[in-house]
Amino acid sequence: MPESSRVWVYQSNRLLNDAEVNEINKMAQHFVPSWDAHGALLSSSITVLHHLFVIIVVDEQVTQISGCAIDKSVAFIKRVEQQLNIQCFDRMNVAYQKGNSIELCNMQQFQTLLNEGKINDQTLVFNNLISTKKELDTNWQIPLNKSWHKRLLSTPTI
Repeated sequence: MPESSRVWVYQSNRLLNDAEVNEINKMAQHFVPSWDAHGALLSSSITVLHHLFVIIVVDEQVTQISGCAIDKSVAFIKRVEQQLNIQCFDRMNVAYQKGNSIELCNMQQFQTLLNEGKINDQTLVFNNLISTKKELDTNWQIPLNKSWHKRLLSTPTI
């Protein structure tokens, strides 16, 4: 997909196992080929990354996405949620890099980790508010001090 493609990142509230990732992939194989905007098929893909993120990509150079088509993708994610008993719309869950693994916690727990010095301004977090493929490639995983998360956290006192 070109760098200008639109991207939506949906983060699960828990890590998915291999069977769940396979289930999402099967659901996507049925959804993507028929996903359209006012009758025009979309050039799109859905993939699961890191057993945590469902990434939807649409090449708008082929077909512009419409509000109705976006609603269909949201309905797809809601079916995934229901099928796997997960939540993907809570933006207050934070995914961050810890060594070679990805950790997940809520914003309150993240604040506690910051206060305790277990994370810092250079901790890599996932910026799920990105909107293009280029941003996915270059600005998805960024230091905490450059992310929107930082605005919601108070700086610990020493």
